[in-house]
This record gives sequence, structure tokens and C-alpha cells, in this order.
Amino acid sequence: MSKAVSTDFKKSVLKLFLTCAEEQLNKFKAMEQDLLDAANMGDEDKESQIESPMEGMMEDVQIQGQSVDHFSMIVSNLKQVDPNLMKNNVEFGALVSTNNGIFLVAAPVAKTGTGSFEVTGISTQAPIFKAMEGKEEGDSFEFNQKKYKIDRIV
Repeated sequence: MSKAVSTDFKKSVLKLFLTCAEEQLNKFKAMEQDLLDAANMGDEDKESQIESPMEGMMEDVQIQGQSVDHFSMIVSNLKQVDPNLMKNNVEFGALVSTNNGIFLVAAPVAKTGTGSFEVTGISTQAPIFKAMEGKEEGDSFEFNQKKYKIDRIV
């Protein structure tokens, strides 16, 4: 597995993660806009009601806004990663191949398949990142009572 982890592989992972995150961001933005449009249309007779239907819709818009903010952060973090920059230790932007999986340290992204491998995106706030932070190729760490050995870092 470690030989397959290269800068080209890192580029393809970043492209896949970015595409997925941008699709989710656009989906949530469209949902948020739909809710705003519906709230604006449904609030025309607000003076005749004690509680406007718009108030409930605005709560939904706020929830969607949190999703938009979340995916905006993911997209922003992924765009900060330079796929051509080789890393010597586990830090932001590193693609880390271990005996128990491959991780891209940038943003939280669910395990996603690319080619014959699955990669999980993790943020620098993730507990597993804290366990591997600063480690180098050949180092080991333990997380959730599971032993990991770092095979390759790109």
C-alpha cells in the first residue's frame, strides 16, 4: 500500500475530496436559498398571526447556514493543501499511510474510495490526529486501543 501513496495519489485524493465537499456545499446553499424564498413568500400576512410561519422557517435557514459554514470550512481547508509538497512528519496537509488506513490531514471527510484504496479525511482537531501528530515514517502510535504503524507520509 505504501508504494501506491505518492504525490499523484495525493492529488487524486484532494481532487475527489474537494469535488465531494463542493457538491455538498452547493447542495446546502441551494437548500438554504429555497428556505429563504419560501419564508419570504409565506410571511406576507404576518400581521394577522401571533407567530409567523417565517420564524420556524428562519430556524431551518439557520440550521442550513451551519451546514453551509461547515462545508465552506472543509473546502477552504482542502484548498490550502499543496499536493506537491512532500511532508516528513504528520502535520496539516500530510497524506499518511498506516497499517490500518490512509488519512489526509486537512478536513473531516468520510472514508472515500479512490482507486483500490479508501482514504479518510481528518482535521487537526481530530483525536486520531493528536495521537499521530509529529510522527514520522516507521513510527507507531495507539488510538482507541488499536496500534498503528506509519508506512508512508506524502
